[in-house]
Amino acid sequence: MYNPLMIKIDSLVKRIKKKTAVDGISFEVKKGKVFALLGLNGAGKSTTIKTILGFIRPTSGNVIVDSTNIGYLPENPYYYDYLTLKELLAFSLSSSGIKDRVKERINHMAERVGMAENLDKQLRTFSKGMVQRSGIAAALIHEPELVILDEPMSGLDPLGRRMVFDLLTELKEKGATVLFCSHILSDVERLCDTAAIMNKGKIVRMFTREELLLASKQTEVFFEKSESLKEAVREMQIAEYDQTVGVFVDSADIVSFIESMKLKGFNAVTVKSADNALERIFEEAVR
Repeated sequence: MYNPLMIKIDSLVKRIKKKTAVDGISFEVKKGKVFALLGLNGAGKSTTIKTILGFIRPTSGNVIVDSTNIGYLPENPYYYDYLTLKELLAFSLSSSGIKDRVKERINHMAERVGMAENLDKQLRTFSKGMVQRSGIAAALIHEPELVILDEPMSGLDPLGRRMVFDLLTELKEKGATVLFCSHILSDVERLCDTAAIMNKGKIVRMFTREELLLASKQTEVFFEKSESLKEAVREMQIAEYDQTVGVFVDSADIVSFIESMKLKGFNAVTVKSADNALERIFEEAVR
């Protein structure tokens, strides 16, 4: 019977010595979807990934993964530095049992990550960004069904980050399932079907595709800070500053909202497009 879920995590707990790194989290990743696990450093993202991959065992809870064809990029990839990039990619193919079109696959993958001119160079000569590109190539060259990337943008320049974005978009179009960890929120709303924010080992906020898109379409309306103002908007998403309170409103409702607040005695100080609405939500979630 067809299983629509690629990953199912139920009440996962992982304790390392006396510290609870992952504290009772539950989530699902559907096949063919992109899931982002967001959070500050130390939030428990990498521990969650290592448990999914079977590198470490959970203290309690269940982890089910419906594939063995997995591509993985660790947070800090480290390889034998005397290997050339060509040898690393050949090793990745061999480890996955792939023996056909080896040269073609290597050349194509190196081209996709912008490393075609470095195939015969040793990894020890690479910059951090070049090692990151090499790790991404090694994770994807065998065309995995499930791709797990831990901080894939780390060490990359703007062109490298764009390359990762394009690769993730291609993977999604081909039907692969992608789980990636990040604390960089740009492009998340364009890439992901679901996202979760982790803080201190717990999932503190989940977003659907619709909620991510809504966050990118919001406008922030600023009012002078007062307790009466905060009471009037207590059921809305807000951000507090030194002298003002920003209220997040759907851009389509901005005029009617400002008029309704004016009738209540609150005049807007200024209005700005909330391009960083997701960042605001993230900051509040991890406080």
